[in-house]
Amino acid sequence: MSGVLAVPLAVLAIHLRSIRVPGSSRVLGWLDSLGFVKQPPPEAPSIIVIDLPSHGIPGVAHNRIVSISDVPEMSDAGHFAINDENAILFLVALSAVLALIAMVTAIWAEHRREPTLYLSVGYICGALAIAQVWMLAGFVFGIIGVTAVLVLRHRREH
Repeated sequence: MSGVLAVPLAVLAIHLRSIRVPGSSRVLGWLDSLGFVKQPPPEAPSIIVIDLPSHGIPGVAHNRIVSISDVPEMSDAGHFAINDENAILFLVALSAVLALIAMVTAIWAEHRREPTLYLSVGYICGALAIAQVWMLAGFVFGIIGVTAVLVLRHRREH
């Protein structure tokens, strides 16, 4: 089941990455229209109070400067900030995790000699999901899966 879910997630992430224009926040606009995220309220003007030693600065009463500014300040986005890049990265990571779970489960079921029809489909879907993101890795995982199944079945026969 996880392999079958990984493929559409990977396709969605690749599609969103292809239509994303840097700075446009299309993904966040779409999530906002669905009600999953909400824009924060605009920030109130910042008030800065600076204590000064008495050096005879004209216009400064009681050794203080008060500055009120409504100019927004730039700060680094955190690792968990919700933006288009992180949303797409989350979809890619989720599809990769689901794909790896499907592939490991299929190999484990083959090792335990369980019926593997649905698990093999899960493995194939997992490899396809990884191939959507990174073609070489999907190809390598496909070869690893075929090799593992052949080795396990060869051991079982002998």
